[in-house]
Amino acid sequence: MTIISQFIGFLFFLLITLSGFWCLSFLISIVPYWITMGAAETYGKINKDISPRDVRRKTLSEQEDVELLWIKS
Repeated sequence: MTIISQFIGFLFFLLITLSGFWCLSFLISIVPYWITMGAAETYGKINKDISPRDVRRKTLSEQEDVELLWIKS
């Protein structure tokens, strides 16, 4: 009984250790990148020539080469 409980405890320890490692790796590498890129985009350092109207998905009537047979009024 003690060997099985020690083995389960060891597996739990490995699970927690690996989870903590990958969580810290994510927080240390990805989150600062998101913050700096978000701030740069907000303050106009990136994509300052692109209008938000060009980025959004256009409706069918706004798309080129689309012929509407019926328009709901």
